[in-house]
Amino acid sequence: SDKIWFLSVADATDSMAYWDGTTFTAISGTDQTTLNTLMGSSRGGGNLVVYKERIFIVPGDATEGRTTTTTRLIFTDPTPTAWNTPAVFQATNYVDVNFGDGQRLVDLAVYQDNLLLFKEDSSYMFTYSSSILEAQITKINPFIGVKDRHCVATFEQSLYLLHEHSIYEISNFNFTAINEKVIFETDENIP
Repeated sequence: SDKIWFLSVADATDSMAYWDGTTFTAISGTDQTTLNTLMGSSRGGGNLVVYKERIFIVPGDATEGRTTTTTRLIFTDPTPTAWNTPAVFQATNYVDVNFGDGQRLVDLAVYQDNLLLFKEDSSYMFTYSSSILEAQITKINPFIGVKDRHCVATFEQSLYLLHEHSIYEISNFNFTAINEKVIFETDENIP
């Protein structure tokens, strides 16, 4: 509904905000406190997407996320029809994705009416029909994930991700390496 949602880029009291084209509004009060508690930081998290009337947030990589809840997917209540109020967070609005595997939950993307979750070395699908209480998390790849939130991109009907110097195309939940003949090298001359 004509709003852009933002997460904080630094530790601050404003961990999440939205811009409606005219006014920048930070979430505050109980919602701000609950978001910080769920994320384990005064930082809003690594990345967010809007999926099925809710905002979903992941911690992000080790340098950007800076949270103590490294596997936690948090989400808002369904947003009111007009999106006239800030996000509403509840203390129970989270799920830990494969807690204890030693990997951070780094990024997420909406793909084919599902929410794909990317840890450092694995990928998951999060889906539900009408009730989020019936949501299912399915591991779709036990070896391929992303190290940074800048490693996932969508184009047309496919999703692309960078993992360990290889680019993978996800098409119908199949991961195909597409740069087998192109070797990537780090260029230290660019920012």
